[in-house]
Amino acid sequence: MFSIAAINDTDSKDQWEPLAPTKEAQEFRLSQIYQEGLLKLQAKEYEKARELLENVLKDNLLPNGQVDNSGSDGHLLQLRFLTLKNLATVFLQQGSNHYERALHCYLQAVEIDSKDSVVWNQLGTLSCSMGLLSISRWAFEQGLLCSPNNWNCMEKLLEVLIAIGDEVACLSIAELILRHWPSHSRAIKVKHVIEESEIIPFAPRGIDKLEPEHVRLKFLDKRKATNLDLNDKGSTKRSNQNTILDLPEASWTALAGELLKILIPLNDSNKSGDFRLIIRMPCSSDNPRKEKEAVDGSLNSANTENNMNEEQHQERRSSRLERLRSRKPEKEESDFTPTKDLVKLVPQFLEPFVMVESGIADSGVTIQDNESIDVAQFVSKTSKNYGAYHIAGMLLEEIACRGVMYRDTFEKFLDLEELTRNLGENRTPECSLFLAELAYDFGKRSSDTSACSDFMLKASYHLCKLIESVALNDIDVSAIGSLLDNKRAFWVRFFWVSGKLSVFNGDKEKARKEFGVSLALFKNSEKERNKDNLVSISLPHLKVMNELTVDSVLHEINLLEVDFLMKNSVNEMMEKGFYLECVNLLAPLLFCMKDELSFEKDGEGVNSAELSALNVVIKSCERLKPMDVNVYLRCHKQKLRILMAVTGVEECFGTKKSCNETELRKNSSTMLHPLLSEEVKAISQCTLEMKNSINPCGNINGSVIPMRIIGDIQSLLLAVMYHIANIYFSKKSLETDDLDDNERRQKSCFVDAAIAFFRLQHLNPNIPIKTQIELIIAIHEMLAEYGICCASGEGEEDGTFLKLAIKHLLHLDMKLKSINKGTESTQCDEQVSQEGYGKISGNDSNESEFNKQLTEEEKEDLEIEIDTALDQCFFCLYGLHLRSDPSYEDDLAMHKNTSRGDYQTKEQCADVFQYILPYAMASSRTGLVKLRRVLRAIRKHFPQPPDSLLDGNAIEKFLDDQNLCEDKLSQKAGSHGFQDAIMNAIYQDGSIPTNIERSEPYMDVYRNLYFLLAQSEEMSATDKWAGFVLTKEGEEFVQQTANLFKYDLLFNPTRLESWQHLATIYDEEVDLMLNDGSKQINVTGWKKNASFAQRVDTSRRRSRRCLLMTLALAKTPVQQGEIHDLLALVYYDGLQNVVPIYDQRLNLPLKDTEWTMFCQNSMRHFEKAFAQKEDWSYVYYMGKLSEKLKYSRETSFAYYEKAIALNPSAVDPFYRMHASRLKLLWSCGHNDKEALKIAALYSFSQTTKETVMNILDKSNPENTPHDLGDMWHVLYNDCLSALQICIEGDLKHFHKARYMLAQGLYRKGEIGDLEKAKDELSFCFKSSRSCFTINMWEIDSTVKKGRRKTPGIAGNRRVLEVNLAESSRKFITCIRKYILFYMKLLEETGDITTLERAYISIRADKRFSLCLEDLVPIALGRYIKALTTSINKIETDTNIDNTAFEHLLEKMFSLYIEQMNLWSDICSLPEIKCPELSETSLFGYLFKYIQILEKNCKLEALEGINEKIKKRLKNPKLSNTNSAKVHKHVSMSWCRCLVINMASITPLNSRFLTEPQLPTLPDTGPTNNQLLCIDILTDQLWQSTFEDTNHLKIMENKWNSLLLKIKDVVIKRPSEENLEPATMLLRSAYNFYRDSSCAVLPSCLNLYAVPCQLLTEGHIESNLHSVDILEMNTQKKLLLWAYALLHGRCITNVSLIIKYCEENVKSKMKKGGGSSSIPTTPTMHSLVTSHTGVGKDMVGVSSGKETTTPSTTTVTNADPTSLPETKNTENAPTKLDFDEGSVSLQEIEAVPPGSSVGESRGFSSTVSLLVPCSSADTTMTNSDEPRGPDCTNT
Repeated sequence: MFSIAAINDTDSKDQWEPLAPTKEAQEFRLSQIYQEGLLKLQAKEYEKARELLENVLKDNLLPNGQVDNSGSDGHLLQLRFLTLKNLATVFLQQGSNHYERALHCYLQAVEIDSKDSVVWNQLGTLSCSMGLLSISRWAFEQGLLCSPNNWNCMEKLLEVLIAIGDEVACLSIAELILRHWPSHSRAIKVKHVIEESEIIPFAPRGIDKLEPEHVRLKFLDKRKATNLDLNDKGSTKRSNQNTILDLPEASWTALAGELLKILIPLNDSNKSGDFRLIIRMPCSSDNPRKEKEAVDGSLNSANTENNMNEEQHQERRSSRLERLRSRKPEKEESDFTPTKDLVKLVPQFLEPFVMVESGIADSGVTIQDNESIDVAQFVSKTSKNYGAYHIAGMLLEEIACRGVMYRDTFEKFLDLEELTRNLGENRTPECSLFLAELAYDFGKRSSDTSACSDFMLKASYHLCKLIESVALNDIDVSAIGSLLDNKRAFWVRFFWVSGKLSVFNGDKEKARKEFGVSLALFKNSEKERNKDNLVSISLPHLKVMNELTVDSVLHEINLLEVDFLMKNSVNEMMEKGFYLECVNLLAPLLFCMKDELSFEKDGEGVNSAELSALNVVIKSCERLKPMDVNVYLRCHKQKLRILMAVTGVEECFGTKKSCNETELRKNSSTMLHPLLSEEVKAISQCTLEMKNSINPCGNINGSVIPMRIIGDIQSLLLAVMYHIANIYFSKKSLETDDLDDNERRQKSCFVDAAIAFFRLQHLNPNIPIKTQIELIIAIHEMLAEYGICCASGEGEEDGTFLKLAIKHLLHLDMKLKSINKGTESTQCDEQVSQEGYGKISGNDSNESEFNKQLTEEEKEDLEIEIDTALDQCFFCLYGLHLRSDPSYEDDLAMHKNTSRGDYQTKEQCADVFQYILPYAMASSRTGLVKLRRVLRAIRKHFPQPPDSLLDGNAIEKFLDDQNLCEDKLSQKAGSHGFQDAIMNAIYQDGSIPTNIERSEPYMDVYRNLYFLLAQSEEMSATDKWAGFVLTKEGEEFVQQTANLFKYDLLFNPTRLESWQHLATIYDEEVDLMLNDGSKQINVTGWKKNASFAQRVDTSRRRSRRCLLMTLALAKTPVQQGEIHDLLALVYYDGLQNVVPIYDQRLNLPLKDTEWTMFCQNSMRHFEKAFAQKEDWSYVYYMGKLSEKLKYSRETSFAYYEKAIALNPSAVDPFYRMHASRLKLLWSCGHNDKEALKIAALYSFSQTTKETVMNILDKSNPENTPHDLGDMWHVLYNDCLSALQICIEGDLKHFHKARYMLAQGLYRKGEIGDLEKAKDELSFCFKSSRSCFTINMWEIDSTVKKGRRKTPGIAGNRRVLEVNLAESSRKFITCIRKYILFYMKLLEETGDITTLERAYISIRADKRFSLCLEDLVPIALGRYIKALTTSINKIETDTNIDNTAFEHLLEKMFSLYIEQMNLWSDICSLPEIKCPELSETSLFGYLFKYIQILEKNCKLEALEGINEKIKKRLKNPKLSNTNSAKVHKHVSMSWCRCLVINMASITPLNSRFLTEPQLPTLPDTGPTNNQLLCIDILTDQLWQSTFEDTNHLKIMENKWNSLLLKIKDVVIKRPSEENLEPATMLLRSAYNFYRDSSCAVLPSCLNLYAVPCQLLTEGHIESNLHSVDILEMNTQKKLLLWAYALLHGRCITNVSLIIKYCEENVKSKMKKGGGSSSIPTTPTMHSLVTSHTGVGKDMVGVSSGKETTTPSTTTVTNADPTSLPETKNTENAPTKLDFDEGSVSLQEIEAVPPGSSVGESRGFSSTVSLLVPCSSADTTMTNSDEPRGPDCTNT
C-alpha cells in the first residue's frame, strides 16, 4: 500500500488514506508467489509448492480461456498455463492418489494453449497410466498435430493403439515412424506382425500377437479398448418430430427387433408412423470431449462405466485356449463352480478328437462376418427415412440380397413382413423367395404341428407373391426361357422350395416334376459352364439346408423313388433273402450325395420311407458275408441324422453353433426319441464288431475303413451329447439317484454316445497311442464334470465306460511292452483277443513303423500317462489306489460318483477280476504292483480255497511228510518218468487232479488270484529290517506268502513258477535266519530257542522238495541244469559248520548217515548240473565234497585242477587246492611217500614239482628219512608260497588264505614260525588305531579284485579275483575261528597287551559283540593264563622286578573284580584247562596282591578294592567261599594299614609335668578335662586264622618297633605337616566302620578317657576309679582314634562322630566340591589333596558360640609372650577340617540325658583342654623315633 500527499499539506498529515494496489503490483505479487512455488517444487517441498501454486490459480486476476496473442492479458493466461503445468507436476510427485487432480490441470492447460506438444505428451502419459487409453490416444494425436516430428508422441501413440487394438491406425503410425526412421525396430516388428499373411489355426494373429510396451508408459489393463470415441464431436440437436432408435448391437436382427418394438404398438393403435427414425449405432468408444467432461464431474463414474464396457467384451480366442490348456481337470471339485458352462464341455473335451477327414467337422468354416459394417452402411443410407414402415420395407429388401448367416432370431423378419404386408408396397421376387425359404426352414424345424402348418402357409404365400410379381411384369411367353437362363440360381431355389412344399402337402408327383425342373436347371448350367458356372447355391440364411447342390436335388428325387420301391418290391426281396440285391438297389438311391453337409427333418418322422430303407440296408449288410463296411457305416450315419432331426438335435454345435442355448431348448424336444438311443447303442455295438474284424493292414474283409464317415458319425454323436447336456444337464444334475425314467434314459444315452465315440476312433489303426490315451482321459474328465463317469449305458451295469477304458489302457500297456520286447506270449494273445482286442504282434509293418517313431523317452512318457489314466479309472470305478505311494493319492481326483471301493459280494469281486486278468497275466511284477490293492480287496472275499480242496491238502503233505523217501526222489531226479514219480509222491492216493472240476462258480478267480497276488505282494523278506524273520511277525509273513503259492498249486499243481517261487521263499527264510541269527544271536541263545532250529530244518526240507518238483516240471536242459545247481547248493548248505547252529568249539556237525546222504545228493546234483553246463563252480564244490566224503586226495585235487582250468582267474579253486595240499602235508607226516607224491603232483611251482617228482620216482631205497623230510619241507614251503599269492595286492582281504597261511606256519613248528603265524593273522585283527580290532570284511564277488599280476616262485604270473561271495553266517564263523586261533597264538607268544585289548574288544565291539559273546570266557581264560605264565616267570627269576610283579597282580585282581562270576568256571574250559592253572592257584594270586598292598601300606588301594568287591558282591557273606575269603583278606589288611598309618602320626612323647600346674576352674567338672589314651596290643594285631603266617611274621617284624611305643599314649593333635594325612585317615576310618562287615577283626586297641588331674608322669593309673575304659569294637575304636587325632579332643560318643562325618559327606555332595568317600586314585597324596578345604572348618568348630567359663576366657586372653616361640600345634587353630557346612560343636556335644559318663562328657573349647599340658610335651621331636610310612608320600 502506498499514499500520495502534497508536500506543503500540513493539515491532513494525520488523515492520509492508503490507496488500492495497482494491477501491476498484483501481477508482480502473483509472479512472486509463482516463483516461490517453483522454488519449493525444486526443493521437493511439494505441499508448500502445491499451496502456493493453488493460491495463484485462485486469484481473480488470472483470466480463463485460450491464449490470445492480440489480447493484453496474454501474459496472465501464460502465467495460468505455466502454473497449471507445474501444479500438475506437483500432483504427479505426490503419488497416484493425486493423479486425478494432475489430469484436471493438464486438461485446463491444453484448453489455454493447445500448441504445446510437451503438455500433450505429459497428458497422454498420465492418462495412459490411469487406464484412460482414449484420452491418451487423443493427447498423443494432438501432440503430433502440434509437432509432427515429435518422437515421444509417435512412439507412445503406437503403443497406446496396440493396447486399444486399433490395427489400422497402428499400422499407419508404424509407417509414419518408418518414414522418418527406416530402421526403427519396434515399428518394423509391429508392421511385420500386422501384415503377416501366414495364419496359424487357433493362434492369435495380427495385432493380437502384440502387447504394448514402452519404458515411460504404464498400462493398467493391456489390450482392453475403452468406449471413448475421440472423433465424435457431440450429437447435434434433434427435432421434436424425430424418434431416436438406439441399437443394442450392430446386427440385422437387433434392428428388426427394435423396429418391431415400434411397429407393434403402432399397428395395435392404428397410429401413423410418419416420423423420422434417428438410428444410433452402439459405439465402441465415446467422445474424448465427453470423457473430459466426465473427468471434470466425476472421474470415478467414468472409470466404472469404462470397466463395465470392458467386461462385456468377448474373451479372446488365444486367452481361452490358454485357459483350457492350463486347467487341471484332476481337481474336479475345485473347478466345479456354479458359473461353469456345462453345455460347452462336450465340444471342449472331444471336438479335437474328431477324425480330420470328417465332412461334418469341416463344415464349420465361417465366412468373415461384416454384419456390423453392413448394418452401419444401411443405417447411413436410410438416414433420411420416412418412418418405421419405410425402414422395415427397406430392411427386408436389403436382408434378402445380403446373404446373411442364419440366426435363431430370423423369425423377426417374418413378423416384420406381416406388419408391413398391407402397406401397398410390392416385394421384389428375391425378397419373396427369401421369405418363403425362411418360413419353410422354420416350419421344418418346428416340433409343434400347428406352428409347422403356419410356417408352411407363410412359405406358400410368399411363393404366390413371387409368381404374382413376376407375372405382373408383362413378360412375353417366348421370353420365359431366357428369364430362367438369366436367373438360373433364383429359379433353382424357387422350384426346390416349391417341390418341398409339395412333398409336405403329399403331392409327390408334383414334387417330382418340380425337383426335375430344378435338376434340369443345374445340369444345363453344367453343360454351359462358360456362360454360367453354377455348381452350388449357398443358402446361409437357412439352417436345415444351407447349401443347395445337384446332389441334394437328386437326393430328393431318389427319396421319392425309394418310397415307391419300399411300397412295392423291397419287402418281397427281403423275404426271399435277396440281401445283396436290396443293398445294390437301395444304396445308390440313398447315398447319391457326395458331400452330406446338411440334412432336414422329413415330415413323416420315424415312419419315413428313407428310415425304413436304411433299416433294410443295415439288416442286409449284417447278413452279408463279407460285409460292405462303407455302406454299413453310411446307413448308420444317415439313420442317426434322421433320428436327430426328429428329436430336434442340431448337427452343428459348440464352436460351430450360431444359435444360443435358450432357443435350442425352446425349439428342441424335451425328450429324446427312443430310436435315437437305440441307434447310438447300435453304432457302439457295430463298431466293436468291426474292430474285432480289423486285420493288421487296417482293412475289414478287404475293404478300407472310411475314415471320413467315421468322422461324420463322431461329429453327430457329439451333437447328440451336446443336445443332452444342453437340455438336461442345465436343468438337473444327473449324478443324483432321484431320476425318472426319461432322465435315466438320457443319461444312459449320453454315456453310450461317449462310448461309441471312443470305439469309433479305434477303427483307425494308425491312431497313435498318445492320442488314444488322451481321448480316454478327455472322455473320463468330461463324464466326471457331469458326475456320471461311473454311470452305465443302456441295459448295462455301472461303470461301463471306465471298464472299457481300463480294458483298452491295459491293452495299450501290453502293446507298448510288445514294442519293447518284439513279441508277446501266445497265452497273452489269446486272452486279449477274447476281450475284444486283436492279438498284439510286433512283426507287422504298422507296428514296426510305429516302433521306429518312438524313442525310449517317449515310450517312458506314454507308460506314465497310461499309469496315470489307469490309476484314475480304477480309483473312480473301484475306489482303489493302484500305487502304493501315499503321496500320490493326493493327485487323484475325487469325482462326484467315485466308488468307495466297497466290494460287498463275491460277484462284484469276480467281475472286477475278469477285467484285470488279461493285463495281469501279461504283466511283470512291476505291472502287478499297480493291481495290488485291487487284488487285496478281491481276496477279502476269497481268503482261501474252498474247504473241499483244503481238506487233505496234498501240497502240505508232500512238503512236510517225514516218511517220504527224499533220497530216492533225488536219485531219480532228471531221469525219464521222474515227473510221474514225484506226482505219485504228492498224490499218494492216485487222484491226480488233471482238470479241476468246473462246478465251482468262481474257479477262474481261484485259479489265478493267489498267483497274481503273491507276485504283486512284497514276497521277499530281504526287504525287511535285519532280524525280521527271527521274530514271530517274520515267521507269519513267510507263512502267509508261502500260503498264496500253496493255494495256487492246489488248482495248478503243474505251474512251474509257483513251485519255483515257493522254493525261493523257503530258501530265503533259511538264509535270513542263519545270516541274521549269526549276527544277532550267539550260539547259546540259538540253542535256547528250539523253534529256530526246527524252522531251519523244515524250510530246508520244503525248499528241497519244491526244487525237486520244479526239476520235474522243467522243460529245457538249461532250466534243469539251473535247478540241479540250486538243489546241490541246498544240500551242501546243510553240511556246513557255521553259526549260529554250531559254535566251532564243542558243538560240531555230526557226520552220521544223514550227513553222508546230504553229501552224496549234493555231489550227484552237481554232477548233473555239470553235465548240462561246464561251470567251474560245480567241480569246485565237487572237490570239496570229495574231501568231506573222504575220497582219495587225487580225486579232490583233480576236481580243483579242472576248476582252475575252467576259470584260471578264480582265486577260490586255487586257494582250495593248495590249502588241501597243506592239510595233507601237516597230517601225513614227513615219511609218507605216497602223500608227498600226491602233494608234489599238484605243486604250485613247476620247478618244485619236477624236482620232487624226480626224486620220488627213482624209488631209491637209499632215500633216508632225512631226504624225505627235506622233500616235505620243500612241498610245505610251496604250499605256503601259493597261499601267499592269494593275499597279495587287492586280495589282501581274502581272509581264508591268510588264516590257512597262519595255520600252516603254526603247524610247521620251526623257530620263528609262531611269531610269523601271529603276525600273519594279526592283519585281520589290527589297525592303525588299535592293537586289536576286527579288521575283516565279507568276501564280495560283485567287486572284482586281484587285478595286480603277482609273480610266483617259478616266475609264472596269475591274475586272481574273487568269484564266490561269502554269506554272513560263513563270515561270522570265520571271525570266530580266527579269534580262537589268534588268542591261542597270543597266549603262546605271551602278548599280554594284545590279549587284554582282545578281551575288552570282544565284549565292546558294536558290530560283533552279540555273536561273540560266548567267546568272552575263552578270551578271559587266555588272558589269565598268559598273566599267570608271566607272573610265574617273574617269581622264578633271581632278580624280581617288584613293580612289574605288582602290576601283573593288579591286572589279575582287576579281572577278578570284573568277571567274578566266571572266575571259578574259567579253569574248566577245554581251551584253558591245564594242571598248572586251578581255582586255588588263581585265588592265590589275588591274596598275593592284597599282601603286597598291605606290605606297602597302600591304604587307598585297599579301600578302593574293598569298595569294588562290595559293589560286585552285594552280600559278601553269601558269596562262595573263595570270594568271601578275598573280602576277609582285604578287610584285615585295611584294618592293619589304618592302625599303622595312625600310629605313624600319633605324637609319642606326650609326657606331663610332675606337678601339674592346673588353674582352678570353678564350676567345671571332669567334662572339660578328659583326654583320650590309646594302647596297641600287638599280639592280637598279628594273629589271624585264615591268612598266611609268613606274611604276618614279615609285617610284625617290620612294624612292631613302632607299634610297641603306642602304650598308654595320650592322643593329641599331630604336627603341622601331618594334618592332611590325619584328615584322610578320619575319612578312611569312617569308611572302614561303614563297609567292613565281612571279617571278625582282632581286639588290638585299648581306648580310655582320663581326666587331666589324674595324669602322672610316665604312666597312667588305669585301675583308678575315674578312668573310663571304652568297650566297643575295633571299627569304632579306630574312628574315635582318628577323630581325636585330627581334633585333639576326646569325644567318646561314637554316634556324634558318625553323624558329624555323614553331615560333612552330604554337604560336600551338595556343593559338588568334594568327592565321595571312596578314593578313586591309588595314592594317598591325591586322596588328601582332594580334601584341602578341611582346615577352614576346624576354625568354625573351635570358635563356636558356646558360653565359656571365666577361666577359659582368662587363659584364652593370656599374654602370648608366655608361649614358646615354636608354634604349638595344639594351641594353634586347626587348618584342616571338614567343609564349612559341617555340624557345629554344639551339635556334637548335644548329648541326650541318661547317657553314660564317658559318652556324655563335653568340653567348652579346644584351648581349655590343652592348657594343663606343657608346650614342651606337645612338641614332637622325631629325630630319634622310628616312624611309620610317610602318609603324605604313600
